[in-house]
Order: sequence, then C-alpha cells, then structure tokens
Amino acid sequence: MYITNKFRELYSHWKRKKEIKNYFSKPFEERAKITKESYTFEKTKDRFRAFFRSKIRIEDNVQFFFDACVGFGLGCKPNTIRQIGCWTGTESKFLVNANFVGNLQATDFDTDRIDFLIKEYTNTKYKCIDFFYQDIEQIAEGDFADVNCVVAQAVLSNIQPEFLNDLFGAFRKDGVDLVLIGDCYTKDSLTMDPNRTISYQSAIDRNWFHPFLAYGVKFGFDVRFIPDFSYSSFHIARGVFVLYRNIDNARLSESMKIAYDSYFSRQEGVWKNYQEVDMNKPYDISEIDIDE
Repeated sequence: MYITNKFRELYSHWKRKKEIKNYFSKPFEERAKITKESYTFEKTKDRFRAFFRSKIRIEDNVQFFFDACVGFGLGCKPNTIRQIGCWTGTESKFLVNANFVGNLQATDFDTDRIDFLIKEYTNTKYKCIDFFYQDIEQIAEGDFADVNCVVAQAVLSNIQPEFLNDLFGAFRKDGVDLVLIGDCYTKDSLTMDPNRTISYQSAIDRNWFHPFLAYGVKFGFDVRFIPDFSYSSFHIARGVFVLYRNIDNARLSESMKIAYDSYFSRQEGVWKNYQEVDMNKPYDISEIDIDE
C-alpha cells in the first residue's frame, strides 16, 4: 500500500510538472486564454458561494497587504482607488471598514462575477463600491483616467509578461500616482534595474514572478518593497510592492504608521485564524481571498 501511494504521488508530481512546462511553452495568447478561463466565475462560483456562506471575517486575514491599502488610502488620501482583478473585493472592503472617504472602484474581467458581487453587497455597507468590467490584458490609454491609486492583490502574477508594458505605461500616461501590488516574488525578480524587466516562470504552478520594482522605475515611479506573509509563505514568498510619484517621505511614513496600527489592532484574530487553517489544504475555503 505504501509503495502504491508513493508511486501515485510521484506520478502526480511528474504529470503536474509536465503540464506546467507545456503551459509555459505555448504562445502568450494561448497562455492568457488558458489562465483567464481557469478564473472565470463559471469555474469558481462554487467557491464564491461557499465563501459568502461561511461568513469569514476579513479582519482575520493574515496578510499585511490589506493594511497597506488602508494605510496608503488614509495617509495619502487619493480621490479614487481602483482595485483591479477584484475577486471578492477584499481590498475595497478593508477600505470601507477603515472609513475611507474617496471613491472606491473594483474591476474584473468576468461580468458574471461582477453581477454576483453587486447582488451580494446590495444591502450592505459595501454597496458604495463601484464594481464594473475591466480586462487589464486589453488596456488602452485613458482606462485609468481620474484614478489616483491602483491596488492589485495576487492578480498580476497571473498576467502574461507581454501585457505588462501596456499596463504600467497606462498607469504612467493616465496620471496614476500610487500603485500597491501584493504578489509573489523570487530573489531575481526583486531587481530595480529598469533594463532587466524579465519575468520568471514558477516551477509549481502557472504563475509568473514579475519584476514589479523594475517596471516601476522604468515608468518613472519611485519604489519601495515590504515583505508580507500568508498561509503559503512556506512554499512561496510574498511581498508588497509600492510604486509612487509625488508623495514625500513624511506622507510615506505616516501611511506606513497607519498600516501597522491597522495590522496590530487585529493581531488576535489574525493568529487565531492562522492556527485553525490546515496548512496542507491550499484551497481551504478560508484562503479563498489569499492565494488566488
């Protein structure tokens, strides 16, 4: 029995590696289509419904990224914050809970997901979030007009490298002053060299390790990096990438103070939730907002 199970495990591992290698060998249009199809609402709706039925407290989410959104939202006071690849809208919900007074927008490429979220939040305090369609792999100049801040949690690692110049170029041309990215990284992808915008393939899934800091410098942003933590940190490193313009050091420091005050205020729930999660179940329902 042990030998049989071990063989199955080895075969599954070999098969998975072969599938990943095959994925990265495809033309980027095909890669983009495969990834996008895997995240459609049709493919994920059961998980979404289970998440909303579970009544999980977002305040118990272990990641600091959401507190960074609160800190920079309250500290820098942008008029409009847009969350891209919104999933369940957690970044925007954290900002609502923190009494952010500006405009909150949350976008996704799947209109069925948008319709579901609008319906779910209609009779809640989150109805102030403006949910609408946006495909960040089909960006044109003007798509971020009047947006001061963009936040993106665990979404850009699913985007193909061929689309990134257009996306970061749009941030620059449309006058976005602050971009907060929560995502995975490797040592090599942490470069700040604007001439080394090379993305690295994951060996365990279809994700990319993009050089977000290098893209920031390339398109005229100042950059900062903050290590983060999640349930999967023992398998893959995550961080907060801060790309900004026209924000002085005093405002940055105040924003970080607000962020850490937010994180510390919810520590008890964070660690209680962390202890209860089965680390061997990467798709445990309580992780739905974390590892996507």
